[in-house]
Amino acid sequence: MSDIFKPVDTTLPAKQSFWPRFKAFWLQDAEEFLSQEIRVELTPKQQKMEREINEFLYQEITWQKIHDFLFQEVTFGKKNKGQQTQEEVVNNNQE
Repeated sequence: MSDIFKPVDTTLPAKQSFWPRFKAFWLQDAEEFLSQEIRVELTPKQQKMEREINEFLYQEITWQKIHDFLFQEVTFGKKNKGQQTQEEVVNNNQE
């Protein structure tokens, strides 16, 4: 027989399909996976933004602040050149 019909050496790795990879990930040791350190490095701009977000989220909220927000003066429409706002009138009267 000729060399054409010899068995081929199959030591090459076979392409792994989705399910074996999924099972390997899903069934891995959770303790080892969860104990790994996660490190996040932020740029100075990102640090500033993160600090501002934290200050906003964890600010102290009091009933006085809620009252002041709910009962603040709201004006609608454009202010004509000759008209003054209520705040300007109050400020002018105080002077």
